[in-house]
Amino acid sequence: MPKNAQGVRGESKNTTVGMSKSQWLRMAVMVLLAAFLANATNKFFVPDLEYEAAHSFYAKIFEFQGEAPDQYRILPLLPIKFLTQTLPFHSAVLVYNFIFALAWLVLMQRLMRGFTDNVIWLTSFGFCCLYIYLQYTGWRPDTMGLLVLAATWVDWGYSRRNTWQGNTGLLVGIAALGFSRADFALAAGLFASFYWTQNWMVRIGLVLIPVISQLLIQFVLFPDASYYTQTWMLSDNLSGYYLVRNPATYLFLAYLLLDWERVKKGFIWLKNRYPAILWISAGYILLVFGVGRLNEFRIFLPFLPLFMVLCREMHSEA
Repeated sequence: MPKNAQGVRGESKNTTVGMSKSQWLRMAVMVLLAAFLANATNKFFVPDLEYEAAHSFYAKIFEFQGEAPDQYRILPLLPIKFLTQTLPFHSAVLVYNFIFALAWLVLMQRLMRGFTDNVIWLTSFGFCCLYIYLQYTGWRPDTMGLLVLAATWVDWGYSRRNTWQGNTGLLVGIAALGFSRADFALAAGLFASFYWTQNWMVRIGLVLIPVISQLLIQFVLFPDASYYTQTWMLSDNLSGYYLVRNPATYLFLAYLLLDWERVKKGFIWLKNRYPAILWISAGYILLVFGVGRLNEFRIFLPFLPLFMVLCREMHSEA
């Protein structure tokens, strides 16, 4: 029997009604992984959940009276606001993370099509195990929702680039991302304007919409939102203190040492195929270096779907 006819490695021949046996098995694995991620997150970030119970940080955001910059990133928080109408905050976050983790795992299967099942499942398991460390020292309950929104936008825009459906989806999605995290929306919009559309009006829109959305949020919708922390983080990043406190830092360094030749080849491929991504990435990292903290790896998570489709393209040409 061919090996792709067994287990989660391929499709069962019994496809006469509904999902095949292997498709049910794949879904069951993803449900369990999503349950693991959601439970691990709630167990790992108990102090943050207790802080919410004591200070109502997100409760104020749900009433549109919260503090910046979190108040500005309102869209992916709205499902949690809805869930808190019937559930305590910690339970709402648990359900939210389960639903969006499952959606992300399904999307990951699409974003990584072309890779072997072994690679896809290893990536899925690895992501779920590392997620809490990617949020270490910078937990936000809506991170998974933002990741799903970014993945949906990338999947739609990349698979339908240079079509009217793709252009429409790019503009609608970039508007949604602008109300979720405007800095990422601007970087993603710049990339898409170079490589995913040839329509100049769409290109202009992909760059202007994130800027307009940030101005609208900051000066019209939430003009009274004040920053609860310092906005200039350059000295924190230069010290390296926070970066060395995050366990994931050492994991990434270990991977770079182990697989440096492949990383270097990937960098060269990107430079030749998508040269604009280099200065867009450099600009975003400089922005984070100045007004964010590099140790908060969740800031870079929305770029993961784009990274996956570019790896898929590079893999298909190998």
